[in-house]
Amino acid sequence: MNGYREKINKLASICQTQFPRPVGSHSETVAAISKLVPALAFAHFENWDSMSDEEHKKIISDVVDKYEEKIGVTSELPVALEKKSSKDSWLYKIKESLDYPRRHFERYRQYLIRKGYAVDVINKMETACEQILADCANPEETEENEKKKKGLVVGDVQSGKTSNYMGLVNLAFDYGYKIVVILAGDTNSLRKQTQKRTDAGTIGAISTTIGGKIEYIGVGAEEKDYYVIPFTDQENDFKTYIKKGLHSLFHDYAKPVILVVKKREPILRNVNEHLQSAIEDLQKKDKSLRKFSKSLLIIDDEADSASVNTSANPERPTAINRCIRDLFNMFPVATYVGYTATPFANVFIRPDDDDDGYKDLFPSDFIFLLESPSNYFGGWKVFPQEDEPVPSCIKILDVNEPNFLPVNHRRDYQYRGLAESLKKSILCFLINNVIRTIRGQQTEHRSMMINISRFNDVQEQVLEKVKDYCKKIRNVIEQTCLMTQEVFLANEEMKKMYCLYAEDPFYRDIRSKNGGGKTVSWDEIQKGLYSEIKELQIVVINSKNGNINKIGKDGQKSRFDYDDYEKTGARVIAIGGMVLSRGLTLEGLMISYYSRNAGTYDCLLQMCRWFGYRPNYEDLCRIYLSRENIRRFGCVLEAVDDMKQQFKEMVRKNKKPSNYGLMIRENPYILETQLLVTARNKSRGTASRSYYLNYGGVYADTSKLYKDAGKNNDNRDAVEKELLQHINFNNKGEAYNVPKSFIANCIRNLSIPALNKKFDTEGLAKYIEEHDIFNSWDVLIETGKSDVLFMGKYRAVQRSFEVNDRVDKFIRLGGTNNRVMEPGAFRTGLSKLEEDALSVRLEKKRNDPDPKKRSNNLSISDYLAEREKPLFIVYPIQLLVDKKDDADGILNEARSVFGEEGSESSLLFAFGIGFPQKESEQKFVYKLNQRKQDEINEEVETEDDEEGVDDGD
Repeated sequence: MNGYREKINKLASICQTQFPRPVGSHSETVAAISKLVPALAFAHFENWDSMSDEEHKKIISDVVDKYEEKIGVTSELPVALEKKSSKDSWLYKIKESLDYPRRHFERYRQYLIRKGYAVDVINKMETACEQILADCANPEETEENEKKKKGLVVGDVQSGKTSNYMGLVNLAFDYGYKIVVILAGDTNSLRKQTQKRTDAGTIGAISTTIGGKIEYIGVGAEEKDYYVIPFTDQENDFKTYIKKGLHSLFHDYAKPVILVVKKREPILRNVNEHLQSAIEDLQKKDKSLRKFSKSLLIIDDEADSASVNTSANPERPTAINRCIRDLFNMFPVATYVGYTATPFANVFIRPDDDDDGYKDLFPSDFIFLLESPSNYFGGWKVFPQEDEPVPSCIKILDVNEPNFLPVNHRRDYQYRGLAESLKKSILCFLINNVIRTIRGQQTEHRSMMINISRFNDVQEQVLEKVKDYCKKIRNVIEQTCLMTQEVFLANEEMKKMYCLYAEDPFYRDIRSKNGGGKTVSWDEIQKGLYSEIKELQIVVINSKNGNINKIGKDGQKSRFDYDDYEKTGARVIAIGGMVLSRGLTLEGLMISYYSRNAGTYDCLLQMCRWFGYRPNYEDLCRIYLSRENIRRFGCVLEAVDDMKQQFKEMVRKNKKPSNYGLMIRENPYILETQLLVTARNKSRGTASRSYYLNYGGVYADTSKLYKDAGKNNDNRDAVEKELLQHINFNNKGEAYNVPKSFIANCIRNLSIPALNKKFDTEGLAKYIEEHDIFNSWDVLIETGKSDVLFMGKYRAVQRSFEVNDRVDKFIRLGGTNNRVMEPGAFRTGLSKLEEDALSVRLEKKRNDPDPKKRSNNLSISDYLAEREKPLFIVYPIQLLVDKKDDADGILNEARSVFGEEGSESSLLFAFGIGFPQKESEQKFVYKLNQRKQDEINEEVETEDDEEGVDDGD
């Protein structure tokens, strides 16, 4: 960031402190900040008095723009804030006793402010980092502490996970961690990118300059100091000369150390072999250094890539996985925190490969879900949902157009030329560059991504064709952009560019307004083209070269680095494949041209480099995709949303991943395309299971209940807090036209065994909330013949029961029928028309010509065929056993768990639900992790009988 932008950000942050809420209209904001800035500007612009009025107006205008951007950005608290036990963590016990400020994080906070982060976002980030660290191992080893912790942090693609884990590292240093290892992808490009961010965000100096003439940056720029000792630098991974120099680097051993390393087996093996021994050697010389060997924090960036054990033999893990496990297990106190946007492979790690002697990387202790700030450009903000129209930011590709690179092609494919759509995407990129310059963003980086082949040789061919095309249009622009429009548009490609800007709906708003209301004319676009295209760089990013390469003036490849363009802003077209897709950030990405088919959920989602933060140019971002990929991305986003709901449910229930099963939804459409959740060698040990997608005509009850007083009380509380406090029931225990939100909230808070296969609480609650077909409900508190009263007025239902002898964890209600519900309950709330329709249905059943179908009773399905509203039933139950037949004493066993028979506290709570037959019944498939399979296998029982219970109590 250059000095001017940093000063503007600082002034905007001060304004935000003075005006934490919007001042009013835009003109009112300008007036308020115009009064404030001159009094502050002297400390930031030494020559303020000598500046012209126009320069003053420009500074004030830029501060206003940045202030309005900051004040409009909000951030949600991390999901894990709901965790009940978080405040009991070691961190909170010592937080108030700290006799010094959290220096590392405070420096990081000031650095983020200078970078332009909104105050609300920084505060929420600090809270999130604190919550994550609270679940990590206490670096001060004591007997009562858990010494090994493993967790996962999940955030959206390009949403700021790096900023979060830099915050976590700084906070970890403040609370006593001395060694941090950051696993930064498996390519030189990714490692260097992460090292740069680490230099700025934690170290405080460019790592390659430490030991010589130090260049201070980031957190160290203000105080001209560095605060962390690097064992790697921007040019070098953990090499021999760094290993040999470990002892000399410890001259200031008050500072912690950090390593940024690639996930490559030789490098990780060297780290393991030399890091521990070097520190132990120092301990022999100076006992005060003992603290260095006590605790280790591992940050695993892109934790689902390379780190996961893909070996078929759990006893012989893959090389990288083994090295990470060796590093984690060698320290007395260690925490492993994986960061990813695609956690599918991580939740599929076998949790039983987690013995005390050699722990694998399953996130057994915590999973945190980071919520993206409001200015995040991604997810459903980009892709259309269901039948919504495709937004203008997406341009649909015609895969049959001439010269379109086939999705499936070989590595020896001969690429003959650019498709017309690819040419237009380049023209779009040029137009957008001019607009950003007009908006005053001259020094901001701008990028375009072309991701159409996974083969390095084909990418090189694409590079040459793009270079040839850009050279051709540059020559035309250079010769004619300052001439008349007629002369300029005489060229075919320039006419295409004009039509693109003048006719495409994507530019409709931009043609009529710009940022502050200024219209952008074609004349301005035409005149500004040459200054943009002459700065254009065309680079290739792939595993063959390991770096970002540009073509120099001499025609030779040289390394491309955004830092070389810090003062002017880069204009770059980046061509590549998986290296481009996995973790690497393209600064100022505006145009994305993607036509590949990823084989898995995680690979597909990682392709979304166009997700991220696009301040003041979000409207210039465009993505070129096929219809097939638009649909695929939508399916994957649905699966991600579903998984996030499971994470939230796990937190709400105060569970850990080690005792809460997780599963990934496989969309029916994706099942047809053979797109996998994750690679097969990352999902060994998983199982598929069908669950209901639509609930029309479906009914279910909870005939199996936990033999657990606490969980029964949870169910009682859910009924009282979510229903009884909001709904008026009549004397029969009936309530009509109940809003669906009350039903969803109640069901979500129930503790129900998974063996009630149709009564999936999270699935039901989500379905009820999201589907408009069942907005209004009837609710029944079923009453019976018991003398025990619920809420002092409703007679409890009596039900026979038996204990599951095999597992001894459940009570099964309903005897041989294995059901709580009876058809008669579904008369609740019926209209006269519905009653008449049921009478006709019953008459037909009584006179059915087929004796096997003939019946004098209506079934639950009969009622649901005629009902208009769904029904939710609450069963307060008195357990009933014939004392003469109770040879095994199971009634006494139940009393010991739930309390003395006959008291209201002894009542159990079961539930039933039925949906009218308004939709066809469909199912979707989930991929279950091992812990989820264990949960279900522990609860195996026979299938429910579906029909045949007569009306009555």
